[in-house]
Amino acid sequence: MRLKSTGLGATELFGDLTEMEKTMSGVLMRVKIKKPVVWRVRVFLSPQDLRAIVWRALMPRTVFFVVKTLLSNLGSSEKKKILSDAGSPKGSAVKSEA
Repeated sequence: MRLKSTGLGATELFGDLTEMEKTMSGVLMRVKIKKPVVWRVRVFLSPQDLRAIVWRALMPRTVFFVVKTLLSNLGSSEKKKILSDAGSPKGSAVKSEA
């Protein structure tokens, strides 16, 4: 994950989402910043924030962008499997390994 800060000057921070937990009044995310400093950051998302995120995430152009990005990071054999599984009858794409 990349974050840009103006409070530290024009600084770009790099980190990973380490945890998300549901609270009584929203969602608490923990992010570990790795570069250029090592910090642990907590981000609280209120119900209003969550509505805004979900609303924007469900916009057709956003969904298209996310799917395209996810598929572009897969190898061609993985893409073919995902696309063929999407067109298969319900339940036939998942095989039970006992």
